[in-house]
Amino acid sequence: MVVPHKTLCYGDLRDPPEEGIPMCTLRNFPNLIEHCIEWSRESFTSLFASRVQDSISFIENPDAFLLDKKKSTTSAGVCDSLFEVQKFLSLKVNPNFRECVKVSRELFD
Repeated sequence: MVVPHKTLCYGDLRDPPEEGIPMCTLRNFPNLIEHCIEWSRESFTSLFASRVQDSISFIENPDAFLLDKKKSTTSAGVCDSLFEVQKFLSLKVNPNFRECVKVSRELFD
C-alpha cells in the first residue's frame, strides 16, 4: 500500500556500490585497464584451471560430474563442458606434440 508523503518510493533508495566489475562489462566492453585485467584473469582460469578440474572430476566420477553440471547449468552448458572434457581426455589418450599444437591452435582461434 502506498501512502503519499509517508511511503518510500524507488527513487528514495540507493543501491549499494558494486564490489566487482559487472560481467556484461567484462564480456562486451572491457575498456578500462582493470576490466582487461579481470577479463584476462577469468579467461586464464577458464582455460587452464576450470577445464582441467572438470576433466579430473569426470575421470574420478562421471555420474557425479554430470549430475553437478545438470544442476548448475543449462543443457547447452553441459554439452560444452563434455566437449571440453573430451578434448582434454583425447590428449591424455594420445599425448603427442601434434595433438597439443592442434588443441592450442583451436583455443587460439
